[in-house]
Formats: sequence, structure tokens, C-alpha cells
Amino acid sequence: MTTVFVVCFVAGLGLSVVSFVSGLEHVNVFDHIFHGHRVLHLPRSIRHAGSKRTSMINAAAITAFLTWFGGGGLLLERLTPRLTQTMLPLVIGGAAVIGLCGASLINSVINALARRESIAESLSMIASSRVWS
Repeated sequence: MTTVFVVCFVAGLGLSVVSFVSGLEHVNVFDHIFHGHRVLHLPRSIRHAGSKRTSMINAAAITAFLTWFGGGGLLLERLTPRLTQTMLPLVIGGAAVIGLCGASLINSVINALARRESIAESLSMIASSRVWS
């Protein structure tokens, strides 16, 4: 089970880092891979409709779950004194609970930020007819 936990931890952490780096404005490492296309093309009315609450299953939650599941599973596996076949389901269940806690924490942060988000007002950059001298 150690291999599964390590793979989940590394995959979740790696995808989190890739997501963070690709979201930076001045870093264009992944531009030649993604070409700015969305994976899923939804109609505009669906994309921009609804509340500011995010879905429970999103990329950030999945990467958080993988990272926390892998890390929590490794810790539980290492800290369990006598890991037998009867204890293994408890370790996996505990790792799943830890992963769900991490995913819900990330979703809570995203929802809190989305509630404070507002539509920007448009600025008019048209010069006035007066000339200042």
C-alpha cells in the first residue's frame, strides 16, 4: 500500500504545482501544450449562469484529495504499530477521510473567494474635448 500512497501524493502534489505554475501570468511554459483551449466547450449561458458556488468535484478538490490521501495514508501506515490485514482497511478509510477533509478545505477557500468576487465596472478611456494647457 505504500506505493499507492506515494503515487497518490506525488501525483496530487505534481498536478497542484502544474496548476499553480500554469496560472501565473508571466509564465508561459504550458502555452504550447494547451494552446489556450478549454477542454470542455459549454454554451455561454451555462458557463456564466448560476450562483458563485463551485462544484464539489473540481480540479482543485481532486488534486487536494490525492495529495492529502497519499500523505495521510503514508503517515497512518507508518504510525500504525502493527499493520496487519485487519488494520489495512482502517488505514485506507482514515486516509480517505483525511483526503476528503483536504478537498473540503480547498472547496471552502474557493467558495469564500468566489463570494467576494464581483463584476468589474467598465472604464471609459475616451479623452474629453477640453484641451488643458
